[in-house]
Amino acid sequence: MNTLTIKTTILRSLLVSLSAIFFSITVNAQVDEPLIQEISELAQDQELAQESESESESESESESESESESESESESESESESGQKQQAIIIEHSVQEGDTLSSLTEQFLGDSNLWSLNAEINPQLSNFNYLKPGSMIRLITGYEIIEPEVEAAQAKIEIIANEVGKSLQRSDWLDAKTGDELQPNDGVRTQAASSAVLIFVEDTGSESRIQISENSRLFISNEKQESGITRNEIEIEKGEAELKIDSSAATDPATLNEFEIIIGEVSTKPSFDASGQLSTKARLAEGDSSQIMVYSGNSAVESGGVSVDVEKGMGTIAKSGEAPSPPEKLLEATVLSTDNPQTAILGESLIVQWGILEGAAAYKLELCKDSSCSQVFRSENVSVEAKRTLSDLPLGISHWRVSGVSASGLDGFVSKTQSISVTEPLPEPEPTKIPWYIWLIGLMYVIYIINTLVWYMSR
Repeated sequence: MNTLTIKTTILRSLLVSLSAIFFSITVNAQVDEPLIQEISELAQDQELAQESESESESESESESESESESESESESESESESGQKQQAIIIEHSVQEGDTLSSLTEQFLGDSNLWSLNAEINPQLSNFNYLKPGSMIRLITGYEIIEPEVEAAQAKIEIIANEVGKSLQRSDWLDAKTGDELQPNDGVRTQAASSAVLIFVEDTGSESRIQISENSRLFISNEKQESGITRNEIEIEKGEAELKIDSSAATDPATLNEFEIIIGEVSTKPSFDASGQLSTKARLAEGDSSQIMVYSGNSAVESGGVSVDVEKGMGTIAKSGEAPSPPEKLLEATVLSTDNPQTAILGESLIVQWGILEGAAAYKLELCKDSSCSQVFRSENVSVEAKRTLSDLPLGISHWRVSGVSASGLDGFVSKTQSISVTEPLPEPEPTKIPWYIWLIGLMYVIYIINTLVWYMSR
């Protein structure tokens, strides 16, 4: 046997052995597969049984808890019913021949054993078994439940932007949401980049709102005047708020509620103009001073025993215990450039511009979620340069406006709003994928060219 035959025999034996091993593994796997499946199903059944058992235990626990809760609820309900205040219904009765206190109690209350109740309200009687015919006595005929008086809400949270909290009766702060009702002595506070709008609950036909800026805190209360008119008090402890009232649709202007804004010892009492409009902004500024700005109507600002009348388009500054400064004119509204961009890509920065105002020491730029800027989510102070680079704008449509700020820190009239639509960037096109069979054809073509060249050169 030559060497080639020996190698071939060894290779065949090795292939046969590998085939046998592979066949054995395959057969064992096929044989054990039902067993493995059976073991897996058994484990799953056991797991399901444990889960159902735990579920039944939890259900029984929840049932017992619900039963105990229902029992406690029924007890609380019975306690609530027994704890309700009742008022006796009492009538005057002319005694007839044969009347006794027991028989009359049986007649009106259905139980003669309750005669002592009637005895208490008739202290003039000395003999309850004998009543003199023709005499007048008092009798209880039943009871009526006295419903507890529920204090009406003074205001309601109408709009919220970002983080806003509420305080009930000056207690701990809770998260606020749109529609929350506020009673007297309740408060609202806003965090950075947040704002809120309260609407006062009135039945006069007037619409009264107060817009609260970021980083602000205020409390509301009311007081009934001798004239019957309610005065709503707004106490600003931090930040700023703007009161806006439209009384043009009021049913009776003589019955309109009054408003007073209080900052420390500075009091501001706004009043309507001839068209029934009112707009006054009040701010607690640095140095414990109050800044009052009137955009419509009038306001009487009182501090240090001195009252100053601030007309539309004017403003004043007052410190607690000191007289208000002479009213100064507010800056007019600036005009936004018509060349400002109206669209932007998310993450892209853009420059906006507006007209320069004479006398402006700075500008206040506000970014809002709505065109009326009742939801301000960003407020920035801009230097004298009448332009600003905006960045990190949220996806969607944002609105912005500008107002001039005087050297004394008073805000002027706001400009009209402009909108910017921010969209997501277009996705980058995916690279074109070449199918595998194209690569195979190309490879075969290259091999063919190489073989052709080899054949040609070997001739």
